Amino acid sequence: MIFEKFYNYSIFNGTLNHLIRRIDSSCKLKKSNPIIINCINPHSFIVSLKDYIFCKSLLNTNLNLIDGIGIYIYLKFFRKLNRVNRITGYDIFEKLLNKDLKFFFLGGDNRTTTIISEKLKEKKVQTWSPSYSENFSEKENKSIIKKINKFKPNILFIGLTAPKQEKWSYQNRNKLHCNCIINIGAVFDYYAGIYYRAPKFFRKIGSEWLFRLLQKPNMWKRTFVSGIIYFIYICVFKKQNSIYFDIEDNIKKIDAIINKKKSFIFSAFNLAFFSNIYSGKLKLRKYTFLWSDGIFGKFFNKNIKKIPGSQLIDRIKLNNKYKSIHIIGNTDAKVTSFIKKKFSSQIIDFTPLPFENIKEICKKIPKIKKNSLVLITLPTPKQEIIGEEILKKNAMSKIICIGGGLRIASGSEKKCPSFMYNMGLEFLWRLNSDTSRRVKRLSIDLFYFFKSLINLDILLYSYKNEK
Repeated sequence: MIFEKFYNYSIFNGTLNHLIRRIDSSCKLKKSNPIIINCINPHSFIVSLKDYIFCKSLLNTNLNLIDGIGIYIYLKFFRKLNRVNRITGYDIFEKLLNKDLKFFFLGGDNRTTTIISEKLKEKKVQTWSPSYSENFSEKENKSIIKKINKFKPNILFIGLTAPKQEKWSYQNRNKLHCNCIINIGAVFDYYAGIYYRAPKFFRKIGSEWLFRLLQKPNMWKRTFVSGIIYFIYICVFKKQNSIYFDIEDNIKKIDAIINKKKSFIFSAFNLAFFSNIYSGKLKLRKYTFLWSDGIFGKFFNKNIKKIPGSQLIDRIKLNNKYKSIHIIGNTDAKVTSFIKKKFSSQIIDFTPLPFENIKEICKKIPKIKKNSLVLITLPTPKQEIIGEEILKKNAMSKIICIGGGLRIASGSEKKCPSFMYNMGLEFLWRLNSDTSRRVKRLSIDLFYFFKSLINLDILLYSYKNEK
């Protein structure tokens, strides 16, 4: 199998015959998870930059095909590949229909599916014309899966348009009894004769998009806006290293992570965290979880809800699995009293750490008890680095990097006045204590933030929009 790198995605660059052989081998297996085949074009790529689930679906697919002249241009002229094999959804569809297989068609309206059923009446075919809603209801989704599984097709063709079809197949693949899922967009309409496929000359020179636009003028936005953004993007960014920040802004979901995950480091997503990720001092791991702390999250999503660390620690509810709370960092009498009252059912352990360089601090990390929740009260990035060291020694550790949140929640440090909080100016309020260190840290954080803006790197970092 021949694969190339297209930014973050793996792209299949084999021939159509290679692809058909891969599908044939999958169809011979009696029991297996279905393989998924997607077609990537400039529009779908641009959508994937801001749609977290769609991005995941393309990253976790088996085969992403080169569908669209824009992807061809990038691989041919930017990556300078000698051979680029474009395979459109219709190419693979047409080839597979000649085989003695069972086909299920999900998508299109009743008129389209009726025509398809009639044209393929000699074949083993089932169809389903779903609702046009952005997301299927739970009831409809179960009905679709039930019908597919009852028929047990070799090939499940999905024509729901991107990104709905890719997201649906990704989210439901483990529930489906079929050998291969192929997301082919508007192919159903072309096969049924609702629209005409571009003549061979148009296809050969990569101008299907123009012929399609002439038939469906309402696609102008998708064609021109996404197309222009795509070509600007590939000219500016020769490579992509997108980071999706999975930020939680719901206390119930945060509680679920804290009480159900076997191990984690929970950190506040704010300007300081972003600058340390951008500068490379911190990395996002599979066990890293973030909550929305501060105004900075609104740069990525204006609807994100702020949860200061003081509110987080005050509102979380622990289940019975936690037998102890271990505070690492400096505390005082008010913090101690608050913790003992808040977590009255747990044993409380305290380990003060001096203000030294991080290497010296890491040498003094204590042993953590089993079934203990660790709260680290140091500034970012020290607390996250210490959390990493704790996880190296005990892979089942559960850690919250709470920073100054404990001091504020306990009353040891004054809370930001409401009018400043509502304006997102907590960071200015906090400068009234430990001023020299905090001014220095803020200056560094702002430097990296403005550097990311100037270099346009900020566009590569995206807030999770999974629902």
